[in-house]
Amino acid sequence: MAAIASMAAFSFTATAESAEKVKKSGVLKGEIVFYKLVDYDGQSYAINQETPIVSLQWNIGSIGIHEGDKWEICARSRFRDPCMILTESVPKAEDIGIMGGIGSARQIK
Repeated sequence: MAAIASMAAFSFTATAESAEKVKKSGVLKGEIVFYKLVDYDGQSYAINQETPIVSLQWNIGSIGIHEGDKWEICARSRFRDPCMILTESVPKAEDIGIMGGIGSARQIK
């Protein structure tokens, strides 16, 4: 079940070290990558198109986004609220309220 604890506006700054890790991980333009562990580690799942149903068998630990991309992720399937917009990678998903998985994802152009 998707779990996004808080969908309030947030300010997030990745450290230089974590930003370098996501660059080395090879996240491509137009792609969002969910990692099982924090700091872009462990099992991963990449999405490069509108995905109304995301079904991961593990909790999300971190999220990689190509620099300059913007993605909407929603707690529920079919882009139903609560949702949030991500504009940069997130080394620790729980810092932005993601305590489990998500329900849907799509790039915002």
